Amino acid sequence: MMLAGLPLAAAAGSGLSSMWRIELLHPAVVHFPVALTVVGSLFWILGHYRALATFRVPAAATLILAAAGAWLAVQTGLWADAEVGRELFDPRPLKDHENLGLGFAWLMSGIAVGELLRLPGFLSQRIRNWISLAVGLALVAAVVLVGYTAHLGAGLVYQQGAAVGMPREEP
Repeated sequence: MMLAGLPLAAAAGSGLSSMWRIELLHPAVVHFPVALTVVGSLFWILGHYRALATFRVPAAATLILAAAGAWLAVQTGLWADAEVGRELFDPRPLKDHENLGLGFAWLMSGIAVGELLRLPGFLSQRIRNWISLAVGLALVAAVVLVGYTAHLGAGLVYQQGAAVGMPREEP
């Protein structure tokens, strides 16, 4: 096999790290719940206009997928922490990133439950209206929270080099 014009054996011996490292699953997974939260929130807002009510079902589905993706991101983040947590010179942003990520996953789970409870037939319209208000406020918090959590994660990568494999020079 060839890698960038080099035989695979030579590339492996050159100090280049594999893209299949466990700590690289987290950045591959985490972008889905971030994007789904933002898009789902926009769909949710659009779905509240009578002329665009068809956005309600895609909004609910997108937000439920964002909640599931958030928990997957938490799990892959734990795996990544086991690999890179001891390499950081300042572990405080990592702890903040982990705690906020976990809080985001719980918040999105609450939003997903709220979206399911808003389905017609479960509760009275009045209660569904209150749940809708709670979900809307929670979505504002979720978008802000995921943005700040992503900012901390980017800082771990770009300021501290978390999960960044640098080629080593062979003696």
